[in-house]
Amino acid sequence: VTPFALCFLNGFCLQGKKRIGWSSFIISTGIPIVALPVLLLAKLVGFPCEISYATAVLIMWAVSQYVWYRIALWGSDVSSVTDVSSINYSNLLSLAWPLAIVAAAQQTINWLPMILVSKYADLTEVGVFSAAQRIATLLGFI
Repeated sequence: VTPFALCFLNGFCLQGKKRIGWSSFIISTGIPIVALPVLLLAKLVGFPCEISYATAVLIMWAVSQYVWYRIALWGSDVSSVTDVSSINYSNLLSLAWPLAIVAAAQQTINWLPMILVSKYADLTEVGVFSAAQRIATLLGFI
């Protein structure tokens, strides 16, 4: 669970750095794209399919860490950093609460099909469905 959460954290940090392409890749499509070849390799070798998803999460965590460190260390201008003590947090929260509602709705929309499929199928089929759903989402943007 921790590498999965760190992938999302790195992805959202990349959004803050205005690296939307990397962010959307890490948050929504990176794990399924990596999981598919690992799943096929696991099937050929005879490993359990659950190992392929965990391996894909670890690979994407490493990729997201590398991208984040690369952008954070070499891609930012230190002189543009503002003083954190001058931020009005009450104003920030009053402007951000609609985004929290949208983010919760988006997560519900993203996870609900997998939860419903898991009621009627085994974990392998849910993993394949999840990967196919995210790849279909990626292809919708292209």
